[in-house]
Amino acid sequence: MKKTGIVFAVMIIAAACLLIGAGGREVTAQTSGAAIVTPAGEFPIVKDKVTLKFFSPQAPTIEDLTTNSFTTEYEQKTNVHIDWEIVPSSGLAERRNLSLASGDYPDVYFASGLSLNDEALYGPAGVFIPLNDLLDKYSVWFNGLRKAFPTIDEQIVSLDGKIYTLPLARQTPHTMFQRKMWINETWEKNLGLSMPGTTDDFYNTLTAFKTKDPNKNGKTDEIPLIINTDATLSGLSFLMNSFIYDDSYNRLIIDDNKKISLAFMQDGWRDGLAYFQKLYSDGLLDKSSFTITDQQVKQLVESGSDLTIGAIPAQAPSGFADLAGTRHISFGAIAPLKGPKGVQFATWEPYNHITGTFAVTSKCKIPEVAIRWVDWLYSFDGALRAREGIEGVHWMRPAQGVLSYAGVQATWERLEQYGTTQNYKYDGIQFPHNMTIHNQQTGTDDIYSAAGLETRLYRATQLMTPYAPKTATPPIRLNSADAMQFSQMQNDINTYWMQSAVQFITGDMDLTRDWNKYLSNFNALQTDRYIKYLQSSYDQFLANKK
Repeated sequence: MKKTGIVFAVMIIAAACLLIGAGGREVTAQTSGAAIVTPAGEFPIVKDKVTLKFFSPQAPTIEDLTTNSFTTEYEQKTNVHIDWEIVPSSGLAERRNLSLASGDYPDVYFASGLSLNDEALYGPAGVFIPLNDLLDKYSVWFNGLRKAFPTIDEQIVSLDGKIYTLPLARQTPHTMFQRKMWINETWEKNLGLSMPGTTDDFYNTLTAFKTKDPNKNGKTDEIPLIINTDATLSGLSFLMNSFIYDDSYNRLIIDDNKKISLAFMQDGWRDGLAYFQKLYSDGLLDKSSFTITDQQVKQLVESGSDLTIGAIPAQAPSGFADLAGTRHISFGAIAPLKGPKGVQFATWEPYNHITGTFAVTSKCKIPEVAIRWVDWLYSFDGALRAREGIEGVHWMRPAQGVLSYAGVQATWERLEQYGTTQNYKYDGIQFPHNMTIHNQQTGTDDIYSAAGLETRLYRATQLMTPYAPKTATPPIRLNSADAMQFSQMQNDINTYWMQSAVQFITGDMDLTRDWNKYLSNFNALQTDRYIKYLQSSYDQFLANKK
């Protein structure tokens, strides 16, 4: 945390210098004239081969982006060579921030996790060029997608009216309800248990998992519940929603009067932490939770002669198990649990297009080529080739009359399991493409097959939808001056409450003795001012929708 804070401080200073240097002037896209692009939508993009430098993470599910068959095929299709600067996904944020702060940045930040605050800081400062005019001139498929899904523009257009980054576009049901809990149904069957409906039921189920040898191997090797670590403690969300609404990111609550408050400062949050602390102290929540990575959880699930995991929060089984194996078959999703005070929510994310997946920098001499290169990824064929693989090998087009899992005409069917390590697609990184086509994937009752994953997730989502809150948390955008101050506050506040949450759960802090001190410490973090920024952003969001 300390190291990240230092990097963040460097980033802020650099951004300030850039703002001063730019003098507030708009930076327009410039071209060297070396590349003459063909008409929008045609290939190759350029007659003579050109090179773009991309900054990107390396995912565990991709062997090598430089030799990936999609990379090589797309180079032949476009006549554009990508010079990749690849960094480990585990150190992405730090390496990205250092890159931005240094001024030695690439032509394009690709799948690099840029935030809305990054856009506010580095867009008006001239690091990221505005893409509006480039999209108007050179985009066919992305502009079509914007018309089909207005929520895209609600997320990507900055307060100054500029578009600085492009998104991973997704409007599929299960991505709007990502915070699911998967429980070992095989163990439930072995013990004669039914699906839990309340937090008390869940506690009793986990206790049975711990004490009654549900994997029937005669050993006390069961782990009732495990939660992996991530940047926002999203693993808390499913169970926390039985005590207070948890949006899984900023932890904002929007009341009926459109006023914002912070969930982690409310009594319901304390009640939720008390529940987690009981699970932890009673040996039901594994001691490695909040430090173990998703890859390590997957190793636990897949290793050994017997399955030892009882429940795991995750968006999909691919997050904790190998879908090419068989152990994922034991897990089924459960509906949101009712808490002791009747609270029963599901985290709802309708504004869930992943922004910041593609940014063109001022270093790029041929930005029109960059836009032409990315545009095809938003097409039907481009999205499926980049995310799924080769038509006829990894996916196919079904016959007319075949329905998708969402009940519409199906346009494609997956032929191979998702989530395995490979070198023919970009699966595993959050890169710019059209994921809305997942609504059009074939449905099947064989939900454990390669073709059945989306059906499985759709059915899991149907358990969640009745418990969505009245109002969803929208994107938080601020102007560049406010964003610099807000970003530091957000970093400090989120770091504090997340560290405190883990300490309360593990017993390093006491909820009775230390809660009031925990609340008072927010004063030094300028929480009141932070809420004013959030409220201002939300008020502007509502005004823009009128």
